[in-house]
Amino acid sequence: MRPWYVQSNFMHHGQAAKLAKGLVDAGIQIIDAPVMPGETLQEWPVGEYIVYGSTRLVEDAFDQGRPGTFYSPRQFNVKTWIQNRQDMFNSDVVFMSTGNLREYCQELHRNILEEGQDRHMFFRPVHDLKPFNAKVLSPEDIADVDKYLFGNYQVEDDVEIAISEAHQIDAEVRLFIVGGEYVSGSYYRRYGEPFLENCDDTSLREEMIWLNKGQWLPHQNCVLDMAWSGGSWYALEFNCINASGFYDHDVAKVAKALSSQEWV
Repeated sequence: MRPWYVQSNFMHHGQAAKLAKGLVDAGIQIIDAPVMPGETLQEWPVGEYIVYGSTRLVEDAFDQGRPGTFYSPRQFNVKTWIQNRQDMFNSDVVFMSTGNLREYCQELHRNILEEGQDRHMFFRPVHDLKPFNAKVLSPEDIADVDKYLFGNYQVEDDVEIAISEAHQIDAEVRLFIVGGEYVSGSYYRRYGEPFLENCDDTSLREEMIWLNKGQWLPHQNCVLDMAWSGGSWYALEFNCINASGFYDHDVAKVAKALSSQEWV
């Protein structure tokens, strides 16, 4: 069983404790990543291991060709998802750079006010290893994306952003997929409120397997968030499994599946 190389200091205490317990229960060794958030790791341990931590750590590991990093910027981005999946939620998107976003949003704000509509808009980075958090903005907040979208994040002008009209989501489920197969799933939101409930021993597990059978994935090891809206399930987004948080998932089961894989 390959050990996990974990940057625990980027996680909240509860998440770190949950991951540590799952790895211990699975009989998997934990190696601590001695790097602060935002820093570049200079020395890596010898051998094969699963990298887990911040998006910065995952990017560094990918750039250096470290094994146990299941990521590709070409695959983990909104444009590729929409090209390869017919069930993507918010597929009616406009793409633009951060440099053009401010002017676009000012015009959008004026148009919404003139139309007298209560249109909420959804913004997210095109690439998965996010330089800022995805967010829905009200008509009033759209006028100031620096404050209400980027906040404390320093976002470069060439960062690509996907923009679409916001739609009602009634429930959201996160699936951990290893080797192209469902391993563990959990609700994490219902009717806009946090809601944690494991799906592994319910009929929803079989429904998720059926809905995703034969469907395209950005990587055989990944995380897929699904959204229930208007009486149907949609693929909401994909996430790199090396930097994705657990909810009410079976962490030990996910860890065993990843650590016992055969690597080519």
